[in-house]
Formats: sequence, structure tokens, C-alpha cells
Amino acid sequence: MIDFPALLRCILFALPALVAAGGAARGDSLGSFLPMAIPGFGVAPGVSARSRLHSGDFPVPLAPLASAGLRVFPRLAVDAGLDTAPGAGQGITAMGMVRPEVRLADPELGLAGFANAELDRYARDPAANANRVTAALGLALPFGPDRITLGAAHVNTAQTALGLAANGGAAPLDVTTDAGRIGLRLGFGAFDATARVRFGRDRVAAGGAGPAGFGSRSITRGQVALETADGAPLRELLLLRAGTTRYAGALPGSGFADSSSLAVLAGGVTGARALWRLRVVGGAERIRYAEGGPASGIAVVGDLALQWTPDPLIAVDLDLSRRAGADGGFGVPGSILTTERLGLAESYARDLLFTVDVAARQGRVSGHAATEADVTAGALWRLSRAVSFRPSASFALRHDLPGSAPHEARLMLSLVWTP
Repeated sequence: MIDFPALLRCILFALPALVAAGGAARGDSLGSFLPMAIPGFGVAPGVSARSRLHSGDFPVPLAPLASAGLRVFPRLAVDAGLDTAPGAGQGITAMGMVRPEVRLADPELGLAGFANAELDRYARDPAANANRVTAALGLALPFGPDRITLGAAHVNTAQTALGLAANGGAAPLDVTTDAGRIGLRLGFGAFDATARVRFGRDRVAAGGAGPAGFGSRSITRGQVALETADGAPLRELLLLRAGTTRYAGALPGSGFADSSSLAVLAGGVTGARALWRLRVVGGAERIRYAEGGPASGIAVVGDLALQWTPDPLIAVDLDLSRRAGADGGFGVPGSILTTERLGLAESYARDLLFTVDVAARQGRVSGHAATEADVTAGALWRLSRAVSFRPSASFALRHDLPGSAPHEARLMLSLVWTP
């Protein structure tokens, strides 16, 4: 019989190691900003090699609450390092971060959540200093073979016009998102039907030459999906998605205007326990813009994800995506955002994990074709159940990306305490 509480502790403890030191630059879903899987938001695709955790490696929940079924896991990370270009035109500087965090889960209720704070300080670039708070809570309620999912999140991140800042570094846009998720999954024998509604509000604060273009935007999305039932080597998907985007404080001539969209996509996904895991989803999205926006039209959109896991300690991930409209970052509306990412992970021993992450993004910003590419190499060295070191090195190249330096290197060392 599966020990679900032990499995849950394993997931909560291992997930930060799997995406490893520094984090990858993935801006295509809100789940990519969250450090753990939350019902309603899921988690971004990423390296998923599993460490060989023994019972002595599991974090220990706070005893008074664990006895009531609620498992609470505190965590503290302290980071120090060097950044060659935290802002456009700025020179090399020492930097430090303090990140306290609390994670909670109740496997009986299907509850998971977390709250964390991040204090960033740059010795020679005070403009890049930041205090951030992120929190999320989700609930998955099963009733027979069916399930209702509820989720809410408050996320504060540094972003460029193409998405999440490379390697979690400083960026010209400070974006705060409040979001909610409602989902219903129903089983009909040969196939499963899923209906989801997601809504959120982005507030953008620009620093320096940041390409804000607007003050805030509200996004509402609805999706209905049909998927062949689990058990087949390849599950077929059919998705219908519609949504609206409303802007407030848009600058004249910026190209940001209210819009509505309708998309139809189809594809397939292999089983979660296969040696090779493949997800292919593609289709067309029709976007209509209000006056002042770009020309309305139809865009080809989709995702391709491939993962190879030859054994429990090695994983190779490849993710490609093509997005449009409000899903295309903070660049000019009507342009296409394409992303490519390759992740590698290998665990040579029970207490040592190495990762490499390569990512690239392309889109149009301020009338120009902008690109960003970055590579991050990191390691996790677990000294004990409670203490681990996480060194990382990263390098980013950018072209015509307003508010960001054309190249940036970061060296970081993190000490993580999980009592």
C-alpha cells in the first residue's frame, strides 16, 4: 500500500531541488512562478529527476498541527552572489537574498498551499532592491471519480516584456498578479471532460526604461477539454478556449487595447509513467482587438513537450511553445511569443543533484524583434535532512529588450534550511 503522507513529504521536499538553483525562465503559465504544485495552478514543466530520499531525509512537519492532519513545513533560504548587470547600464555588484517560506498540505482534504517573502538587496544598484510576497492556496475535492478544484494566488515577480526574468534576476517590470481558478473534472467512461475558468488581474510597475505600456489588465479565460480515459498509451485531447482581456491605463499609441479570443486545439499526451513522455497540442486562436489595438487575426498556437527518464535519477526535458494575445507576455499585442527550453538533471548520489537549464524567448517589443536566451547550471548538495547548499552559475544574452542589459552573468550560493 502506498504511504501517501510519506509520498507527500517527499514531493514537498524534493521539488525545489528538481528545478534547482536559481530557477528557469519560464513565463508561459502562472504555475511556473510557484515553487510547488497547487491545485488549480499545477506546476510548470521542468526537470523531474527524483532524488533517492530515505526516511531520514524527509522534512518533519510541525507536531501540533500534524496531529490534526495539517502538515506544515517551514523553510529558510539565504543567497549571496555577484550580478554583472542587474539593470540596464549598471555594473557588477554583490547581491544577497533572504527567503523565508511556509508550505502546508492536508492529503485528506486535498489541500496544498504556501506563503513566502523575498528580500533582494544589491550593493551598487539600490534601484534593483525589492521586497516581494507570494502566496497560493488550492483545494482538490474528489467526489467519486470526479473532482472539483479551487485555487487562489497572489504572485509578485520581476519580469521583462518576454516573461519571467532570466534566472530569477532583476528586471524592469515589477508585476503583481492576483488570480483565481475553478475547475470541474467529470468521468464518462471512455473519456474525461474538464471545464476550467481562470481569472486574474496584473498590475505593472515599471522602473527605468521598462516597456510597461499599461497600468493593469484583467484577464478571464474559460476552457473545456475532452480527453480519452487514462490507461491508453496515448491519450487524445480536444480543447476549446475563450477569453477576454481588459486594459487600464494604456498609453496612447502603445498598441495595448481590449481584446477577446477563441481558440481550438487538439493533440495527445502519453502516460505519466512512460520512459518517454510526449505532449503535443496545437491549433488556431482567433483574436479580436478594440480600436487602438493591432489588426485582428488568426494565429497558430501550441505546445510540444518531450521528457526522457531512463531511470529515477536522470531526466531530460524539451519544451517548445507558441503563444499569442495576452498569453504572449508584455510585448506588443498581436505579436507571437515563442519559447524553447531544454532541461537536464542527473543525481549521482543520494545527496547530490546536478541540473542544466537552457531557455530562449522571441517576440516583438517596442516595434522591434526582441530575443532573450539564458543558460543556468546548478547543483544541490544535501548535507543533512535539514541543510543543503545550492551553488549556481548563469549567463543571459538579450537583443532589443528594453530595460535589460544585453548580457548578464550571475554567480550564486544558496544555503537552505528545512527544519
